[in-house]
Amino acid sequence: MDTYSAGDICIVRARAIAGGGAAVCGVVGVSGGVGGAGRGAGSVSGAAVCSVVGVSEGAGGAGSVSGAAAGAFVVFARGLIPGELARVVLTNVSKSYAKADLLEVLEASPERQTPECPHFGTCGGCDLMHMPYASELVYKKRVVEDAFVRIGGFSNVRVGPVIGDWDADRAGFRRRYRNKGQYAFFDPYMPGARGRFGFFQAGAHDAAPVGDCLLQKGANAQILQDIADWVNKNAAAALDENGAAAKGTSGRQYRLRDVVVRTGEATGDVMIELNYSAAPDQTHRAAQGRGRRAAKAAAAPAQYAFKPRIFSGLAEILKKRVSALRSLVLNVSSGGARSAYTLYGDGFIEERLGSYTFRVSGGAFFQVNSVAAERLFKTVADLSGAGPGDRALELYCGTGALTMFLAGRVKRVTGVEASGAAVADARINARRNGFTNARFTEGRAEEAAAELAGRGERYSLVVLDPPRSGCGAPALTAISSLGADRIVYASCDQATLGRDAARLRANGYILSEVRPIDMFPRSANVEIAALFVKQRVGVLSGVAF
Repeated sequence: MDTYSAGDICIVRARAIAGGGAAVCGVVGVSGGVGGAGRGAGSVSGAAVCSVVGVSEGAGGAGSVSGAAAGAFVVFARGLIPGELARVVLTNVSKSYAKADLLEVLEASPERQTPECPHFGTCGGCDLMHMPYASELVYKKRVVEDAFVRIGGFSNVRVGPVIGDWDADRAGFRRRYRNKGQYAFFDPYMPGARGRFGFFQAGAHDAAPVGDCLLQKGANAQILQDIADWVNKNAAAALDENGAAAKGTSGRQYRLRDVVVRTGEATGDVMIELNYSAAPDQTHRAAQGRGRRAAKAAAAPAQYAFKPRIFSGLAEILKKRVSALRSLVLNVSSGGARSAYTLYGDGFIEERLGSYTFRVSGGAFFQVNSVAAERLFKTVADLSGAGPGDRALELYCGTGALTMFLAGRVKRVTGVEASGAAVADARINARRNGFTNARFTEGRAEEAAAELAGRGERYSLVVLDPPRSGCGAPALTAISSLGADRIVYASCDQATLGRDAARLRANGYILSEVRPIDMFPRSANVEIAALFVKQRVGVLSGVAF
């Protein structure tokens, strides 16, 4: 088997789309380059003719790629479509796989199209703008199927077609679907230089300035320009604890990290969050040589001491510019703690999904695609078979959006969420939507499930919507002991869902049905709702696994 080095320039054939959006490629030849000179174009590894039909999450290695020949070397390169031949340069090389940057497409797929966005390939926000939206949905379905087969060890999994987020004419994806934009502030830290907002480049921490984004609301670009102009004019990229421009290097300093703009899709409400954090070297320098207690004290934010007086001018500018501005919030964080200051308005916005209205506070989690979120919640409720006799438990419930769709069908539903702010919103949301059968508790889902199981609590239905990392094995064991006939698992990461599906199977649940919903058009991510049914002794199941 040939060996490869970073800097080698290789000819590769793309075979599949990986879960992270990169193409999975077999090496056809090496055309030289740094570290590869002298090997020649005729040097072909065993992967040259192998048909790679699966993917490896996060470039996990050829050993986890379905269909790869023994000893095959696999390359992961962004910007390719299966079937294409391309020249790439290897960047990170392992024994059995490498990551690569695309240099040139030598044989283009008939599906290849010119990306609509001029920033595609530089900005890390989109992965699939070089292919038609219909093709994107086909590839996403394959990625979901592969995760259950390769990671979960399932076969004959019923994966439905991906429910797309089409525009009105079904000519492509629905533009400007994101209700939340998070923009990094890139401060050059040099006298006279102007800071700017943008996104991180793909795979890097360098600035990718973006004037407009087809996924974000059109008004965001002007909002960011106004904030950047004000920050640069008032030297507000770095502040001291008095809320004034920091001068010199002494004392605690807070730097503008990013700005979040949230917009209610149905209501039009706008909330802007300014996120400042302690400069990286400030919290540790102050406590050097003074022990753990001093370090902890130095890391704590100056709660109630921070004076956000400098922002009054910015609030006036934004109030005039943004007629629908509902809230302007300043978040100051240090050492893992955060202080929030409402500079204008209520500190929250409202959003409507279906017939329900929701309050969303600064920092609280809410699905970034409101229209697709309504599809997801209805899909989960339908898939669960929720009815008036059910006692339901929802873990990772956030602000209670999905909970409302369950509360309208079940006898009683309990939501568990780690964020205190989100729980407060969830309780308000239940009251304002007229539900008395929904209650919420603050706590980590893993601990809550174990506590409920220990108390002998029983539920007929459990719904999970964990973060990308999924659920831990102990949490799934506790959940499985709650006696639920059905578990519906909503996930934005097919790899962790495949892993956790295998764990639920080991705990006596059968994977019954899988329905993907495209919450994130043009990215490699896809939301998935999976139904698990409790296996009963003596009852035959038609689901093969």
